[in-house]
Amino acid sequence: MNPSQPPGLHEAQHQQMRIQQGEPPPPEVPSYTSLLPLPQSFGQASNQFLDFVSSYNNATSSSQHS
Repeated sequence: MNPSQPPGLHEAQHQQMRIQQGEPPPPEVPSYTSLLPLPQSFGQASNQFLDFVSSYNNATSSSQHS
């Protein structure tokens, strides 16, 4: 653990890894969209984009395994 890293950064990196792997983040960890002062419509759009990316990753990974 690098002491120069601010607290929470390590968990944020783990959450990003889970998102890239298509796994939902733990319920106790708030979504990064809720941490940013953005309009609700932008949060919904980014969530739809994440759903599209995760479904696309699942489709490409499943086609490679078959």
